[in-house]
Amino acid sequence: MKTTSIKVLTATLLLFSQVGCASDSYYYKNSQKVELQPKPFRSSTKIDYYQNSRGIVLGVSDRLILKLKNPQNLKEYLLEFDLKIERSLSENIYL
Repeated sequence: MKTTSIKVLTATLLLFSQVGCASDSYYYKNSQKVELQPKPFRSSTKIDYYQNSRGIVLGVSDRLILKLKNPQNLKEYLLEFDLKIERSLSENIYL
């Protein structure tokens, strides 16, 4: 009986570890899904590094670059999505 419960516990732990580590790492370019592979890289910043299928390494942080066709709607989007502008990158592109 102990062997069965150890097997069940082991299988459960393996299942949870796979689900917990699974993540969807991809982006879309020209309506094409591009898969990413995590790259182990030491950094003092909060940037995660990935490599795409063409070998290009990308750094991803918790910031968004926002480009608006109509910058007059900026305040509306900031309120709706609880966003804060760190700085303006150009006339209609914000970080």
